[in-house]
Amino acid sequence: MLWIGIDVGGTFTDGVVYDDVTRTFAYAKAPSTPVAPTEGVLATLDLLGCDMGNVQRFCHGVTIGTNAILEKRAPKCGCW
Repeated sequence: MLWIGIDVGGTFTDGVVYDDVTRTFAYAKAPSTPVAPTEGVLATLDLLGCDMGNVQRFCHGVTIGTNAILEKRAPKCGCW
């Protein structure tokens, strides 16, 4: 089975896949699309050449969200 990790950043979307049968890793990165982050995720998955039917674990990181908070560009979510 495959384990996939994806991280969407402001410039690139990075991905790694681990095959627990062959115990091998593959890595790929694709340009991020800030207005449509899923495009970078799908492009990275395409570059990894994964059979999504064999995915056992999928982890998603969002550096773009962390950066928005650190740079104080995040929208206000509530008030007290």
